[in-house]
Amino acid sequence: MKSTSESSLYSAGGLVLAVLYLIVGLATVYFVVTRAFPYLSFSFSEKAYGKDAILIFSHVVLGITATIIGPFQFVSSIRKRNIKLHRTLGKIYLICTILGALASWAIIIPRTDSDIAYQVGLFSLGFVWIGSAIMAYLSIKNKKIELHREWVVRSYVITLAFVTFRLIYDLLEPLQIKGTGALMAWACWALPLFVTELILQGRKIYK
Repeated sequence: MKSTSESSLYSAGGLVLAVLYLIVGLATVYFVVTRAFPYLSFSFSEKAYGKDAILIFSHVVLGITATIIGPFQFVSSIRKRNIKLHRTLGKIYLICTILGALASWAIIIPRTDSDIAYQVGLFSLGFVWIGSAIMAYLSIKNKKIELHREWVVRSYVITLAFVTFRLIYDLLEPLQIKGTGALMAWACWALPLFVTELILQGRKIYK
């Protein structure tokens, strides 16, 4: 039987997670409505998207799709009652993350007008995005269910990196802080991933 102190820790942890889910949900809606949807003009003109019109459009669509699918992978009722749907959504999510990251690389690598720290940060984001999704897939293929769940969580945190990027960037932009873009190219995924790791590993301490 768990001690009273351990039960209190679990209750507090559940409350913190609920607050985090709410914050993430609101931030995601803000990003999709204010930033992602405006890109979906379904016009591949250079005026609308610049010279990388098709790549940018594809990246946005793939990113939005992965963002929308992600939460459904955490719904236990779907996993238990409709495992086929869960697996299908998982495969679509995997494809979206891989293609979305590859599209971002195709946009970032050739650019010569961006700060190198900014470019490397976003390139690294794409690498981690692909890697975490593939690790989640390989884990479940080898029937490592708990490991699969952890990698799915990490993967979705990375999927939400541009939500984090845009939200904090918009807050800092009025302050006109030099290097904000380069800072957020790293901070938008590295810090959330570290916090996620603290939570994932911290919960094991009290099991």
